[in-house]
Amino acid sequence: MMSVLATGQITFIDYNDALSLTGFINSTHPKTQVYSKDGGGTYSANWVSSNNLLTPNLFKQAAGAAGIDLVSPTGGNGVGITNAKWTLKLFTDSPVVIAAGGSNASFGSVSSSAPYTLTLNKNCMSEAKPSLECTFSCTYTDPSTALSIDFRTSVSFSLMKSGGKAVFVQVYEDHGMYVIRNGAVASSSLLLKFAVYRNGVKDTAVTGSAQWKYRDPGGSWVNDGSAVSLSGSNPETAATKTIGAATVDAITGSRTYRIEFTDNDSEADVTGTVYATDVTILDLTDPYQLEYTVDGGTIFKNGEGTKTIHFRLFQNGVEVDLVSGSYKLYRLTLHDQNGNLTYFKSAFDLSTSISGAVAAGATSLVVASAGTGAKAIKAGDRLVIQPGVSGKEEIVQVAASYASGTTIPLAAGMQYAHSASAPIKSANKKCGLTDTAKVVTITGDDIFNLGSVDVEVIG
Repeated sequence: MMSVLATGQITFIDYNDALSLTGFINSTHPKTQVYSKDGGGTYSANWVSSNNLLTPNLFKQAAGAAGIDLVSPTGGNGVGITNAKWTLKLFTDSPVVIAAGGSNASFGSVSSSAPYTLTLNKNCMSEAKPSLECTFSCTYTDPSTALSIDFRTSVSFSLMKSGGKAVFVQVYEDHGMYVIRNGAVASSSLLLKFAVYRNGVKDTAVTGSAQWKYRDPGGSWVNDGSAVSLSGSNPETAATKTIGAATVDAITGSRTYRIEFTDNDSEADVTGTVYATDVTILDLTDPYQLEYTVDGGTIFKNGEGTKTIHFRLFQNGVEVDLVSGSYKLYRLTLHDQNGNLTYFKSAFDLSTSISGAVAAGATSLVVASAGTGAKAIKAGDRLVIQPGVSGKEEIVQVAASYASGTTIPLAAGMQYAHSASAPIKSANKKCGLTDTAKVVTITGDDIFNLGSVDVEVIG
């Protein structure tokens, strides 16, 4: 189902957005470390033999292509960044600060230049101190205003104790990337994997089954594909969940993924026990901004003339939607001088008719044709039904549940009855999709004294 990406109104607007910083921390190891008391005490993952590298990512919204990540060597490379430091808090201990280029014998070291990676080379958590919070902070000076902005972002780790035949299931993203930004990730896709630990040791020959599920905010758990059968298998390779570009683009705000592991291993205390753990993927998408130009200005004289509107869509300060033949859909709605919803009279994107009579209060109608391309009926569209048996015309709105077909569900019941073959026209103007240009024309016939045009970008 399509969703609204951006809205606008045909008014001259100066987009001088206040500077906003956002960011996150990548970790080369999962956020849970397993400690087994057996065998003298072992850690998985072992941060001594395989250091845990924490790398901050810092973004300036509406920044332009040259400085998307302010601390990445391939982005801003730390220009304008001062006072970069890490603050480490182990359980209830006092915070420990490590400045850029510094080190600490109990934790590790921080690189002296961007991206100011923290290397944790000690297994610093213990039974007595089972949590660690790592906070990166810095000051960024905006070159446009010379104003300084303080920034901070954190990541937390916890210690899981294990012993005997205890089973622990750990889920993680293979690249340490738990954040989507502007519909993309650093790698071509996200790879969710899970590992099974028995007695604190990773089990690479597991027997049982694994079911991936996901849940959007406010939703319920949904099976993400079929269950994966494991027979002496390494779950990290046999049950990888690949989240491709199409799914990444569909995540809005956040999505939580869960692995449910059914343990049928010979070492299991109770065969058929189900273990589950979750991981959340965050969407830090910058808002879209819609800009436009109107050939000849926005004033008609004596109701004559034609105005052509050209649209441009921006995200993170960079123009997007530039590929002709695959544009997003731009939908215009007209209001009269009193603010009432009306329709464009100069031309209609759609012209069809009712296939059968409808009574007052009807919540759907059947049309002779739903149109094609940008001119097709879309969810949220408004349709003009011209006079039928009631001698009245009215504007109805297509329900959000509509996807395709000639049976059109309505957002509200119809006010009047209409006869079979009553003409139906689009109350909207549209462009995009397969059009060669994102252009819409409005004539003096559409505007009486004063009118406003709202614009939605549908994706």
